[in-house]
Amino acid sequence: MATITQPTNRIQTTATSRRYLDRPARPRGLWGQLNMLVFQPGAFFTTLPALHQGRHWLWIALLLLALVSFNAVQQSSSAAAPAGAEFPVITGDEFGRPGDMGLPPDMGFIPEGIPSPTAGSAANVSSNWAKALVASATLLLQWLVLGALLCEVSLFNGVKPQYGKNLQIAIWAGVPLAFMTIVQLIYQSAGGTVGQPGLTGLLAETEAYHQFSSFGQSIMWSLAAHLTLFWLWSLLLIYIGARYALHGKRWAALLTLAAWVIVLTVVPVLTGAVTAPQPMPEENLPPYMELESGIEPGGDMEGMESEFIRPEQGEQPPARVPQIGG
Repeated sequence: MATITQPTNRIQTTATSRRYLDRPARPRGLWGQLNMLVFQPGAFFTTLPALHQGRHWLWIALLLLALVSFNAVQQSSSAAAPAGAEFPVITGDEFGRPGDMGLPPDMGFIPEGIPSPTAGSAANVSSNWAKALVASATLLLQWLVLGALLCEVSLFNGVKPQYGKNLQIAIWAGVPLAFMTIVQLIYQSAGGTVGQPGLTGLLAETEAYHQFSSFGQSIMWSLAAHLTLFWLWSLLLIYIGARYALHGKRWAALLTLAAWVIVLTVVPVLTGAVTAPQPMPEENLPPYMELESGIEPGGDMEGMESEFIRPEQGEQPPARVPQIGG
């Protein structure tokens, strides 16, 4: 009986395991997709579904567009805040109404040439909307261009390109940049100020940078502005997606990656969107203001003794009598 029962149990176990293997895998949620993208990018892109089989890529795309737009508005607002704080707008509510101080009721407190708070707020709202739209449109254009470049990987294999899968790779590869944007927003909300982008702060200290022409400096500035750990992580995801999702050759994936870096670096310089800051020439510097006594800066200060006479100890300086019309 034992010899008969043992093969029967083995057959039942094998049938049960086959039943579980043939059962379709449970679809992962959005959080599961992100977790697998971060910790298992190869397995994620290997099992990347078709464009019409899921909508997680769409939610990620909307999240990235919202973060990029909001970050662009926040950076512009933080950059303009110190300049606006130096010239506050004084209204009648600061000192009471004009009639309360004996002044005519129709006497305004805002001089001519200074915009009213209502006009300034309306201009800020329209400017913020414009910056948000430009940032989101730029990101969307980058996805479309990267999807077109990834078609080369399939063409080198002799396979018809699948633009929908290429677009998914481009969107999912932007998740590290979303993490960078979230870190910047948290840092700004804590009172910090975002400095120069990428490694651009180190270019001014490099002697070789100053030997290039203005165009070469702009190219180096554009490349250094992208050089962050999150951007390198994004490039790595593009390479893995080209290798595992599109089954591309290694050299084809590297060639597509190099073309993408060139597009991101050179195109903004050619369009004038990115320009390396140039030092101000010496002839444009403001001249030194000459003193009334005719003494140049750094000159002898003995001629100033007649202008400023120190009183003797215990002697009060003569009081200045105000003159009418003076």
